Amino acid sequence: MKKVFFVIFILLSFNSLSAKRAVPKEVQSIEYQGLRYVAIECGWEVDIRQNGGIIEIWDIEKNVLIKRKIIYRIRYNPFIERDVQDIFITKLDISEDGNFLIITDEKERIYYMNLRNFKVHRKRG
Repeated sequence: MKKVFFVIFILLSFNSLSAKRAVPKEVQSIEYQGLRYVAIECGWEVDIRQNGGIIEIWDIEKNVLIKRKIIYRIRYNPFIERDVQDIFITKLDISEDGNFLIITDEKERIYYMNLRNFKVHRKRG
């Protein structure tokens, strides 16, 4: 029985040591038609129960937050440390036609947010 507890202790200790991840690189915000689009990392700080996948939209002239938008949801496994499950945005861009904010995440998935109604869809493929 002591061996079982020892093995569990070692596995849990190893998991907590190996689970830490580096801080994600800062993503360049985008300014377009009087608005600034900013990828935020720490959703927990603004009462969103995930880190990553969140955009803030700011009025540049008034310096006022207009909207906070969840681009994608992160489903956390309760048996794995949360920080290794976070999926951060890595790139923001405006589509050539100017109708969409293009968002890329760490898994190279691409999302399009309509700049008129803020609806999001994911590029398949």
